[in-house]
Amino acid sequence: MGKFINQKHPNDDVRVIDLNCKDFRDFIDEIMTAKLVELAKSLTHFPTKVEDYWTRKQTAERLHITLPTLRTWTKTGRLKSYEIAGRVLYKPEEVDQALRKQTECVRK
Repeated sequence: MGKFINQKHPNDDVRVIDLNCKDFRDFIDEIMTAKLVELAKSLTHFPTKVEDYWTRKQTAERLHITLPTLRTWTKTGRLKSYEIAGRVLYKPEEVDQALRKQTECVRK
């Protein structure tokens, strides 16, 4: 990206550039590619379907605990939650895994 910038105006932050059409397209492509890669990385953390997740109430019922206990478990890292569209949701497989871990600790 720096190869396109010829000089910086001494009085302010405006940059003076001299580009032909091909260089300008290359400049835009470089910026867009970087932004799309960044966006793609951030989208990998979102679920494909919200139905694949449990709500706080569903999770607490399945674990036979209260909502305050669920909140404590989440805050202490015992369970991982996901905030999606303003809702706190849990992955069923992670809830099962946490429950198995808890059961193993109790048996020992």
